[in-house]
Amino acid sequence: MMERRYEQRLPLRIDVRVSDRRGNVVYCRTRDIAVNGAFLETEGAGLLPSEVVRVGLPNPQGAGDWADVAAVVVHHCANGVGVMFSHPIIGLTGSAKARRAARLSQEAVAGDQRLAS
Repeated sequence: MMERRYEQRLPLRIDVRVSDRRGNVVYCRTRDIAVNGAFLETEGAGLLPSEVVRVGLPNPQGAGDWADVAAVVVHHCANGVGVMFSHPIIGLTGSAKARRAARLSQEAVAGDQRLAS
């Protein structure tokens, strides 16, 4: 399956839960996210390309519940998987809170790179 990324992904860490069709549930974090997909740091969860999953995202309104979104695994590597959502998740990455968190994350990465040089 070919991944088609239309939106820029924000480097944003969000705790999510992923469930597959067999009923297995994995709790993990996003490394980055966009309205159409995300990279999930799943390390060893056994999710494979073309597998259909449900990604539980925290409610963007902060109500404490989860919003489940259908997704398909489009690529897999040692530390995680890239997933493409079945429909855009507008409220999550478009919020001021998400933009601020992405900016702070980028600043932290830039600071770490300066310290390493």
